[in-house]
Amino acid sequence: MTTDASAKTKYTVWGNLHYVFNDVQSWEPKQFLFSGLQILGSAFVPYAEALIPSLVIGWIAGETDLGSFIRRIIWIFAGLALLRALNAYLSERNRSKAIDVRLRRPWAKLVHQQLTMDYEKIETAAMREKMESASHALGNNTLGYEGFLHHSVEFFSNVILLVLVSTIIGRISVWIILLLAGLSLINSLLYRRAYQFETAQFDEKGRIYSRQDYFSSQATQPAVGKDVRLYQLQDWLIGRYRALCAQLHRLNRQDIRNFEIADVIRILLEGSKDLIIYGYLIRLASAGMSVSRFVLYLSMVSTFAVYFAKAVDSWNDVLRDSGLIGVFRSYNEMPMQKRAYQPLTPADFEHVEIIADHVCFTYPGADRPVLQDLSFTLHAGEKLALVGVNGAGKTTIVKLLCGLYLPSSGTITYNGIPTGSIDPDLLSRIIAAVFQDSFVLSYEIWRNVTVQDKADSDLPKARQCLDMAGLKDKINALPEGMDTYLGKDISAGGIQLSGGERQKLLMARALYKGGSLMILDEPTAQLDAIAESQMYEHFQAVTAGKSAIYISHRLASTRFCDRILFLADGCIREQGSHEELMKQNGAYTHMFDVQSHYYNEEGDPACEAE
Repeated sequence: MTTDASAKTKYTVWGNLHYVFNDVQSWEPKQFLFSGLQILGSAFVPYAEALIPSLVIGWIAGETDLGSFIRRIIWIFAGLALLRALNAYLSERNRSKAIDVRLRRPWAKLVHQQLTMDYEKIETAAMREKMESASHALGNNTLGYEGFLHHSVEFFSNVILLVLVSTIIGRISVWIILLLAGLSLINSLLYRRAYQFETAQFDEKGRIYSRQDYFSSQATQPAVGKDVRLYQLQDWLIGRYRALCAQLHRLNRQDIRNFEIADVIRILLEGSKDLIIYGYLIRLASAGMSVSRFVLYLSMVSTFAVYFAKAVDSWNDVLRDSGLIGVFRSYNEMPMQKRAYQPLTPADFEHVEIIADHVCFTYPGADRPVLQDLSFTLHAGEKLALVGVNGAGKTTIVKLLCGLYLPSSGTITYNGIPTGSIDPDLLSRIIAAVFQDSFVLSYEIWRNVTVQDKADSDLPKARQCLDMAGLKDKINALPEGMDTYLGKDISAGGIQLSGGERQKLLMARALYKGGSLMILDEPTAQLDAIAESQMYEHFQAVTAGKSAIYISHRLASTRFCDRILFLADGCIREQGSHEELMKQNGAYTHMFDVQSHYYNEEGDPACEAE
């Protein structure tokens, strides 16, 4: 898990206690009362139990009469029965509430942070490791956030019990209390050192957890299963996972070794403590102390020793949980980039003109730029194609146009306004995009198009968009039509779409959304030549009057565009209309000739006409 200096110093135990209980208070205002009752009940039960042996011995030794003994025993056992029943109820209730709060409060914050974080941050490996570490603080019933709730209750109940027991032990000697406390504090320091060593390895463990999650996800994805079997990757994947497990085992063994050393020293100290305490009580007994008093003090000393150790253990658990909460908070409270956005509305972008002016871009941590001195203009209503081989920087341009990244130098403006000055929410309303990586929800087909609840969706429009995207026959063939679920994550009756069908679905989504600017990033990569040509013809019709950018390494889209930019090595090498570029007989012409050879074999009349 990832920890940094700020997580270790900024977020103290008491600060985290305040933070967690504020969460609890906002979700369940009465929880303080129930937690307080559990603390008191958990403290008084062992205290009452420690009183019983001395009462029994006192009656046996004739120190109390039978009537008094019976009355005391009845009151104590009745009180114990009531407290145990109350504790059982409170423990179960508070455990359930802790789970509820953990899932509804911090998990919601974590998800919100991930979904709203600057896109340029979530693409970095370091941020993904921080995310993994933060989620580790919330993914367990006994550690981190929820463990903090349980262990803090245990700690405070142990402290109250120790105060009660100390009032009795203090009658014979304050030195016994100091001795017991001193030995227990030594134990605490030993275990704290072990916990600190464990915490210091959170960074390395976080990297291992992240890689383990990757291999686990690969093993469970049906789409990966075909390659795994055909290329016999089972042993390789298992080997990599086992290697990570071995690394984690070595780190855990170091942690366990430190705790084993602390356990051995603890046993030796407890043996010394027992020898001293028993010797002292025996000397008092030989000096005339009653048998019942001897048993009472012996019971209280034993209770103090046991529960002081438990208090130390629960405090160490609180420290460990607090460290995890600090990791979560350092991620969740990470400041987002603040920008001054201009007061704009969608009406300001009913028609858009985009100007890229000497744009350069280098990904964080990279040593060379992806885009170099890129300049072009997309006029309102114009169709522009960005083409080139893989790795030319086309997808990076999409990220910049969508405001997901800002240029390292130069500017991109919408109607003269830099993307950094436009609210991302507003920019997302302007743009309808289809990306290479398909994002399909495991819900109904219509919901994948509208991306809204039914009450807010225009279903006839959704159906029209599906038809325009080329899914009319597919939808008609389904018994439940647009109500059919995709995938089997939510519904066992869900279906799987082919790669081409998924892209058509994303096309329908973009058509439904509309917007002043359409961006299609490799939208037809999984379609055959005929379907690709039909798709572009549909888009040519529906984007009439709108600005549109087609990005592809396949050149079928270029014939529908007003201008073409041919990219290579992050630069614009050639630009012009299709006819103009063909006349130049340059790199664009060469790529088109190579591709048209294959299109001709599939019978593409448009290419034959060329």
